[in-house]
Amino acid sequence: MPTDLTMHLQELSEKHGPGLPWHPWLSEAERWNELVFCLLNQCADLEPAVIRTAVELLQALELVDLQHLAQIDSIDTESAAVIRHVLVRLGFTLEDANRAILLLSHTGKVTRDLYAGKIQQCLRKFGETLRDELVSTFRCDALDNGQLRFASTHWLQNAISLPLTLERESLVKFGGVHGATVADVLQAADELNINTLLVDDLLEAEYTSHENLAGVR
Repeated sequence: MPTDLTMHLQELSEKHGPGLPWHPWLSEAERWNELVFCLLNQCADLEPAVIRTAVELLQALELVDLQHLAQIDSIDTESAAVIRHVLVRLGFTLEDANRAILLLSHTGKVTRDLYAGKIQQCLRKFGETLRDELVSTFRCDALDNGQLRFASTHWLQNAISLPLTLERESLVKFGGVHGATVADVLQAADELNINTLLVDDLLEAEYTSHENLAGVR
């Protein structure tokens, strides 16, 4: 991957991001935090608002970062002790807090080992499988496979924010300018922890007219 590709995407985000429509889960870091919430919510019989407070506090302490969690080898580490202190103060029992630490650490390790530490790569893998299944299921003469693939990808982006790319002409132009492949652009987006649907919109904003951009979503 070209070494400056993430920088160019960051520049496009700063240039065009404020003018683009809001869409849920543009930040993959926030999507990871939501997974942390859902896991913790099953570890203790507490109100969801309390669990969200726990996630926010741990996030502020930089203790729910995926790579950080993956490095916790036991409940006796310093990081585990801080997480346990926060959870117990908010109402977790000691047993539930320790169980939560082991669960988060395990999930972090699995995501690190199988998906390069990026939860969006897990979603992309299964999203591509779902997209291909949709194309196979809904195939008809009204659209060719390429059009149906685009429509299915677009729907999965809009309906459930899956981190897929539409591979528009603007992505091809961006890759050509910077000597990057589609895989390179996806990797750069993952390094920035931004949803690839946002990358699609940023590139449309950069390489198409405002009139065309109005109908991007």
